Amino acid sequence: MDIVERINSCRSFAEGQCPHQALMERLYLIYQIFEAEQLLRAKAYCHYCGDWSSRMSRAAGPPYTSRCSNA
Repeated sequence: MDIVERINSCRSFAEGQCPHQALMERLYLIYQIFEAEQLLRAKAYCHYCGDWSSRMSRAAGPPYTSRCSNA
């Protein structure tokens, strides 16, 4: 799954509660200007948090409630 799709599927991001909100907003809006290292860091934050899967989890059962503790 692409990082922009993960951000788009993240309940925390949509609610403005992502611990990396500013970084993810910039990435979501202007993906093309990020350097490779910045993209990898953002992908790691998003993957580690796992809250992007919340939308998919709701369809399959109880919502995924884990939050990123790497704020």
